[in-house]
Amino acid sequence: MCGIGGGIGDSEMARPLAEIGVALAHRGRSSFGIVTDSDGELHTWYRSGSITSGLPADLRQTLPGDMGIVHDRYGTSGGNGERNFQPFSCDTKFGMVVIAHNGNMEQAESVRSNLLKLGTHFRSDSDTEVIFALIARSRATTFERALKQALKQLSLSYCLLIMTKDGLYAVRDPSGNRRLFMLKTGTATYFASEDAAFINFPPGNISELAPGEMIFVSRKNPAHPVRTPLFRPWTRQALCSFEAVYFARPDTTMPSGETHGAFRVACGQALAQQFGPIWDNREDPDNWVISAIPDSGSDAASGFAAALHRSTLGAVKRNHYVIEGTVNRGFIGKTELERTLNAEHKFVLNRSFVSGKHLVLIDDSIVRGTTLKRLIEKLRAMGARSVHIMVASPPVIGRCMLGISIRSEDELIAPNRTSAQIAEMIGADTVFYLPRADYRELLAEYGMPSVCDGCFTGCYPSESTHA
Repeated sequence: MCGIGGGIGDSEMARPLAEIGVALAHRGRSSFGIVTDSDGELHTWYRSGSITSGLPADLRQTLPGDMGIVHDRYGTSGGNGERNFQPFSCDTKFGMVVIAHNGNMEQAESVRSNLLKLGTHFRSDSDTEVIFALIARSRATTFERALKQALKQLSLSYCLLIMTKDGLYAVRDPSGNRRLFMLKTGTATYFASEDAAFINFPPGNISELAPGEMIFVSRKNPAHPVRTPLFRPWTRQALCSFEAVYFARPDTTMPSGETHGAFRVACGQALAQQFGPIWDNREDPDNWVISAIPDSGSDAASGFAAALHRSTLGAVKRNHYVIEGTVNRGFIGKTELERTLNAEHKFVLNRSFVSGKHLVLIDDSIVRGTTLKRLIEKLRAMGARSVHIMVASPPVIGRCMLGISIRSEDELIAPNRTSAQIAEMIGADTVFYLPRADYRELLAEYGMPSVCDGCFTGCYPSESTHA
């Protein structure tokens, strides 16, 4: 899961690209890159870490041009070395091509293996570079035909932004697993993984690419994108259900038109029903505190508390007093050491709302449990009388092959364990999950009746199952 953005038609494109990249920084912090085109000359800026702390001092001089692409990387394919930084660029028979990719193309590994046997050389171990190799071997006479032939071999999951000398392409795979938005404003056109990235842009027309759609924006006419159905879309989409509860910004729009924040509030309200019997029969009622596990659990906590006619208190707060970039979204950490250090510094605890209290903590999900276990240890040490964990999504029991950093079920805390066993492992008194059926029902209400929920079910979408 990465963040991608692009634009064409602004004489100083570096600034809006930086705006998009910063707005999407939550989607990837391992590295970032910006590539702009000024009269056919490429200008690049790549750095490790988050874009929020690594932009050049003078954007206009470093990255001139009227067209460009930005990429916030969250590596799920390939290592974190510089050779895997995106956007990728390559000189092809169609001229210089630049690509940024969000998703994970599962078939790329086998295609790559076959290409290696045929003598193809790769400079990275990213699935994205396979697209270049397939384009290079294509006998197609146009770039668009070569691109279609390449993507036909790779299937899902991808959203792509592609820059050529002639303009900017945006492509979404036929499953619709990842999303991509377009903003038309004035004489310019922009793209981003989430429409919340356009919040500081001039007003314009925002739309979403349809599954299987390609949009081309010509350099000669950047205010008039051309939409083309590249592939037949799946009858039933495979939108990522984990992105709904966790990954996307709360102000990003869901297919229903409501925001992800509103969806998460509804999840919290539904979750409160699971905890109702304990809440109604609790002892010492004046010393119970409802608190979010921030930030992604905050909206669900608001809905949970409202359903019980209570307010949330900040027993747990996000630690904003550390150096930018040293605290990340918990499960994104690449190593166990990184995740452990993250758990140590991620939160600030308010003793007044912890000591002697029964804590009801609401989180969006539990993946590995590293952060949560350490948090509960600290709360116990501070004098919490009991700790109850409410999870606003079902148990995560399956790996993700399409762009979330869950490579093996062995990494997960939930497979083959009951809620009571999970509570014991993390040191909680109880753990309650939002039932899968309730979660699917809410997704449908918010415009996602057909999804990929392999991480919650162990069953993964294919064209045959979603035809």
